[in-house]
Amino acid sequence: MRKSIYSVNEPMKEQFPKKNTKDDLKAELNYYKELIATIKGGSGLSDNPKIGESLRLLEETVAGSMDRA
Repeated sequence: MRKSIYSVNEPMKEQFPKKNTKDDLKAELNYYKELIATIKGGSGLSDNPKIGESLRLLEETVAGSMDRA
């Protein structure tokens, strides 16, 4: 998804949260929640069909993982 975003709005790269480097599910889920919030934060990126679909899948995955964490 990040590559799709970079192809549409490369400067967005500077606004993304730092990638998680820990081997920890909670840290990974927090990273993805921050990423989702950044993408949805008024940038209009979620209006792009490819990015929007990837974003919805990521949100579903994070929500499902939160139930198990």
